[in-house]
Amino acid sequence: MYTVQYVISMDVRIIGDAFVCLQEQSGKIGPVVQENIFLAPNLLVTCSQSGKLTKTHVKYYVEKLLYPAAVESTLIIILTLHHRNDKHTLY
Repeated sequence: MYTVQYVISMDVRIIGDAFVCLQEQSGKIGPVVQENIFLAPNLLVTCSQSGKLTKTHVKYYVEKLLYPAAVESTLIIILTLHHRNDKHTLY
């Protein structure tokens, strides 16, 4: 399993790099993957145990890809789903 996150403009263009979160059993990229993974210059790769983004991953994505892609007079719309037991909000 994996998740890919993009920054997309209003005219449906991908802006900047893609953020890829791979599923790794330990939650860290292992030595076999490190040796064999293809790292393209337009990818920011990380991992989690589930392959899904955690709050930490989303914060990292926002800091490294979303904010740098934002320009003056930009409207950022963030859609989020909250788990009913999650009392802490990200934004």
